[in-house]
Amino acid sequence: MVDYSFEEDLYIRKKLSNLYIPVPEGFDEFINAKIKEGMALSEKKEKKRRHLSKGMIAVLVAIMVLAIGITVTASMDYYHKRMSALSEQEINQLLSDLDQSNEEAALYSRPLSEEEKNRFIILRERYLSEGLFPENSLRIINSLEEARKDEVSFYPPKSFYYLPERPLTDEELLEMLDYTLKADYALRKRAEDNQPAVSLDEEALKEKALNAIEKVFDTELKDYSVSIEQQIAFENEGKVSCPCTVTIYDKKYRLSYTVMLEGVSGKIETVDLLESSKNKMNVPYVEEECLNAVKTYKDKAYNLHENKSEIERMYIKTERRDASTIDGKNIILDYKFNDGTWCRLYYNVSNRQIISWEDGLDDYSIEYDDDNEQKRCNKIGHEYIIVEVK
Repeated sequence: MVDYSFEEDLYIRKKLSNLYIPVPEGFDEFINAKIKEGMALSEKKEKKRRHLSKGMIAVLVAIMVLAIGITVTASMDYYHKRMSALSEQEINQLLSDLDQSNEEAALYSRPLSEEEKNRFIILRERYLSEGLFPENSLRIINSLEEARKDEVSFYPPKSFYYLPERPLTDEELLEMLDYTLKADYALRKRAEDNQPAVSLDEEALKEKALNAIEKVFDTELKDYSVSIEQQIAFENEGKVSCPCTVTIYDKKYRLSYTVMLEGVSGKIETVDLLESSKNKMNVPYVEEECLNAVKTYKDKAYNLHENKSEIERMYIKTERRDASTIDGKNIILDYKFNDGTWCRLYYNVSNRQIISWEDGLDDYSIEYDDDNEQKRCNKIGHEYIIVEVK
């Protein structure tokens, strides 16, 4: 089983490559995690998020689904050849299957065993890097009564997998994986085909990103390169959005920054300083220093907050390997404002500096994030500590 450190998790959790994906009880629960993360990062308030349209959810999945490990050229070749071979009829059938269900996550007649999860991870890598595909297709049933005792089958209206009590074969795991990736591809293709036309002022977005970096990190960039990546545009409740990522490289200090923003409105979502994993280390947990950090950056959180509301609560959150050691080197500084929103700063304990900033988060986002961290830490025997600072 693959586990991530707290430092790695800070980035994996954010949207595409910055999202922590827990090993699921059922393998395609990772899709559910991506959907919920997309909801959590949306600009909609909690009640709005809980009622996103299927089209919106499809877009969120489509935007993030390629973060599952399809990264190298060979993998892309195998994946794209497999997906491009799908006929229009097959794609329409996959979309029909997906649209039948209102479930947030796939359901299972039993949880996958640890051995099955580990085999699935290996098979997924071989699927992508070697073109190891199943010989047959996943059996789709029209009612639960059609499920056979010794055969894997899938019931779309309830997103329900019937699994035999015996260990699943590699072929069966591959059939489940193949169906899931094809469904993801169909969703992404529909999102791309149906995305509304948008005209973005890229120069203005780059300038906005540059200003945000200088403001968050108290720096002045002079010699740098800049690029912008536009994601799939979508419409929800009559509002068009187009997520964008601006990457800026400081040539003088050889530092990379990324800014995630909504391209139509120009609203900044996150600002990050990308750290090298080679610098990862564990550092002593000094409570006084952490308390000082959350108090020191209170004014910065207030000044960076879009609505300039008063701060009513402050928290320190960190993963501890033991009572005296922080796993990794970063802690979370959370500030709740009286307008109901949150600002989050990631603080590097070793260098005593901010390395990431998020604004406009709501209670649902924070609660979901904390719950994921608690579960992840419990799995690996660490503690996820939340301390309110008065």
